[in-house]
Amino acid sequence: MRQAWRQARKTMKAFGICKLTACLLVLAICSCAREDVIRPKIGWKMADRRNEIPPYSGHAVRLDTVPRTIVKEPIYRTKPRYCLLVFGSADKTPVWLVEDGDTLYVDRNGDGDLIEPGKAVRAGDRRQFMTMAPDGRPVPYRDLKYRIGSIGLLDGNQHAEFEVIRAQQGDDPPIYVISGLVKGTSKQCAGGSILAPSRESAPILHFGGLLLPEAIRVDHLKLGKSDQELHVRFYTPGVGRNSTVSLGEEAVPANIHPVAEITWPGGSVLESVVTLTQRC
Repeated sequence: MRQAWRQARKTMKAFGICKLTACLLVLAICSCAREDVIRPKIGWKMADRRNEIPPYSGHAVRLDTVPRTIVKEPIYRTKPRYCLLVFGSADKTPVWLVEDGDTLYVDRNGDGDLIEPGKAVRAGDRRQFMTMAPDGRPVPYRDLKYRIGSIGLLDGNQHAEFEVIRAQQGDDPPIYVISGLVKGTSKQCAGGSILAPSRESAPILHFGGLLLPEAIRVDHLKLGKSDQELHVRFYTPGVGRNSTVSLGEEAVPANIHPVAEITWPGGSVLESVVTLTQRC
């Protein structure tokens, strides 16, 4: 699924720092008894604790109490696949996504009625071409896009430019990338096997919820290497497989910088602080 994940990587961006300082590497050598690979403990905070990432503030929401009821469903032509979206820090009104063949039903207003006009989104922007499987075999690659557009809930919040991309390589299961502008301003996205074969097993994706920092891509450092990187993303956890929703780097104001607080292993406590200023 290389082609599909290239698309995912374009939308799931993260903060990054291109280089750790030479001073930081010297400290690591002094405290780690010359190990080639080290795994320091890394914590995260904001450079200025007064800064927030709008519109993401508030508290965590218990998603296990989100109702999984659909009031009205169409007569499906194929076996449907389900996903649940939840928006904000307090509202638990679910927005159902149900895929039936090449049609995606979107409960735009969260009232549970999927047969209302405007809730059936037909697939478009289809592409198909040959690519190479990991073992070198030529296999077909296919993708399409559901242009959802706006999602307007009863709380008055309008979420814009939502879309779902479905990609499939050969006979592999399809993967999906969903993205949109929460409250019309801040891009968030998720990707993977986000549609499930039943309502009960449907993952819950939480858009516009409390954001948490997480180190990604790199889980260790090496002694003597001068071009090492640390990367962090902001995310909101969900429920189920591939339910993590990431914040697009363009949604974070330029004056907000994550700070890595690094505790090095060794006989004594030794810490370093690095501010991440670049985006990638």
